[in-house]
Amino acid sequence: MPDEDVASLKDLGIECDRRTKVAPYETQDESTVYKGDGSKGYRAIKRSDLLFDSMNADGTENDATLMHVMDALVSHSCLIVDLTDGGTIFGDAIKLKNMWEASSKFFEKISNDENAFKALPSMKVAEGTGSTHAMVGFESYGNGSMKFLETRIARGGKCRNIVPDAVGGLMGEKSIQNMIDAFDLMCDVGKDIVRIAVAAANMEYSGFLFQNNESDEISDLPMISGLTFDDETIAGISQDDEAQNYVAAARMSSEAAKLMVDELIDDGKSVLWNDEQESISMSPHRICRYEGVDQTDKVIQEIQKRLSEPTPTLPSHDISSSGRSKRFRSFDEDARQMVSAGTISEANLGKGS
Repeated sequence: MPDEDVASLKDLGIECDRRTKVAPYETQDESTVYKGDGSKGYRAIKRSDLLFDSMNADGTENDATLMHVMDALVSHSCLIVDLTDGGTIFGDAIKLKNMWEASSKFFEKISNDENAFKALPSMKVAEGTGSTHAMVGFESYGNGSMKFLETRIARGGKCRNIVPDAVGGLMGEKSIQNMIDAFDLMCDVGKDIVRIAVAAANMEYSGFLFQNNESDEISDLPMISGLTFDDETIAGISQDDEAQNYVAAARMSSEAAKLMVDELIDDGKSVLWNDEQESISMSPHRICRYEGVDQTDKVIQEIQKRLSEPTPTLPSHDISSSGRSKRFRSFDEDARQMVSAGTISEANLGKGS
């Protein structure tokens, strides 16, 4: 429950599993889905509202933006971001458009070129990430109805690329750059959202709200990303003025949140201060295609098989009074009676004429 603390990662896992099982399966459209505060419908947030530069002048998060983000995450576990800022700028949206075009061209190529499909590397551990759980490569399931390409950014100073290397040859330089540009955009948006959510959590639990600056109370507080709470620059937090105290705590919450996302979220970029940074990003960029498989050939083969099988017949008199063979007879659903093969043939000829 929202008002309960998570005691361990195991408890968190159990809680996540519980939420997936109690989630409603019924679908909702944009006008009926719950968005919080007793109202309906999803609310998109402008990309610019999430930027660090859009914070308040005093260094705290914008209240409207913070409440929008947290309301969406609590209500839906997701946030819809308008990259065009209400249709005023389109640079970021074009980056995603280019990514989808690159993805579409890739899947079309491997679908129409057997050699290209065979050249794809299978899913395997990505060397250079520092983890045995990080994968790269291609997999196909369900007779080709589900295709997955797992890529990662390879750091290299000014020139970055994606792995596996074989994908670059299939996509081409332009498509590779489109993939990298889209990855950078999604990472930046994600880091801004996490920053705001972490800052909100800090404030909810009064993480930086000090009542006094006595060293024995400060020493028990956590350290985030090297921040020291007894630094002279934040000594002003311990003030008698409650309003000023709150603002200082909110500012520190945002600063700590930004440092946290910069250090923990791997955006595939090289940083000078991290000597232990691996050459391959831990953050994957997966593109997928789900499509129906053409069953025409299978259906035709099944029909041919059925036609080649012996057809059950009913015994009858060899020759009718009119001299027409009745050896092979079948049941006419329309006439509701048994008829001979000859009768059926004559009827069909009559329809054709």
